[in-house]
Amino acid sequence: MTEAEREANKEEISLKELKETLEDANSGKTQGIDGVNKDFLQRYWSQIGPTIYHAEKIFINEEQLNHFLETGLMKVLKKGGT
Repeated sequence: MTEAEREANKEEISLKELKETLEDANSGKTQGIDGVNKDFLQRYWSQIGPTIYHAEKIFINEEQLNHFLETGLMKVLKKGGT
């Protein structure tokens, strides 16, 4: 990383930046383990955006994710005809 990139990473992420990142994300992606996709987040952003913003601040200040977010799940599907 350049010095400018390091300095930029020290700045707080704004609610506006989070919404812009959501808007730039691809639609139709597989949902995460929480079952929330981009369309849901965009539809209810005015209600849940501030909560996500405050949670992000806590994660950064504590330098760790909530235990739930550290969990990864995998679904194995049986292929047809086998």
